[in-house]
Amino acid sequence: MTGGGMNMNEIRTDACEETTTCFNCGSSGIEKTWRRQSFQYGNGASAVELTAEMPVYSCAECGFEFVGAEAEDVRHEAVCRHLGLLTPSEIVAIREANQLTRVQFAEVTRIGIASLKRWETGALIPHAANDALVYLMTFPENLKRLQSRNHFDPLDIADISASVELPPRHRSVIPFRGRGITADSISIERAASWALRV
Repeated sequence: MTGGGMNMNEIRTDACEETTTCFNCGSSGIEKTWRRQSFQYGNGASAVELTAEMPVYSCAECGFEFVGAEAEDVRHEAVCRHLGLLTPSEIVAIREANQLTRVQFAEVTRIGIASLKRWETGALIPHAANDALVYLMTFPENLKRLQSRNHFDPLDIADISASVELPPRHRSVIPFRGRGITADSISIERAASWALRV
C-alpha cells in the first residue's frame, strides 16, 4: 500500500498489533505511530479517495514498515462515514446502550445474528435500510414498540391511516382512448410529465 510517499507492507493479522519483533529482520525495535494516509474506495469511475489516521509500525533496525488489522478497522470506519452509515463501534454502542446481547437485539429487530456480528466486527457494511433500523434503536420508544409487537397479529390499517395525515387528492375524470378514467390530480401530473404516447 502506498500513502504519504512511502511503500508499506500490509499484514492482515491481529498478531501484528501485539508484535514486539520485526517481521522482516526479527529486531525488537518496533515503534507504532499514527499517520494520515489516503486509500481508494470503489472501482472505476465511482472510485473515491478517502483519508484516515492509521497506525503504522516501523522497525528501527531495517526501516520495514507495515500496517495491520487495526488499520483495516480504521479504513472500514472511514468508508462507513463516507457512505453515511453507522460504524461498527456505533452499532455495538447502540446495542449495549439498550442492554441487549447480540441474540436479544437480533430477536427484537429480526436482523440475523450472523449479520449483526459481521456489522459489529467490521466484516461487512450493512445495507442502508438495516443501518436505518439499527439507528432507530437509539430511541427507547422504538425498542419498546418492537418488543411489544406481536408479529402474528395483523396490523389495524385503519389506525395507521388515521394517524397519518395525507394531502388531499382531488379526483377527476380524464379521457383516455375514448373512455373516461377516474384519476387524482397527482396521477394526472405524473402521467403528463411522462409524455406518454397513446
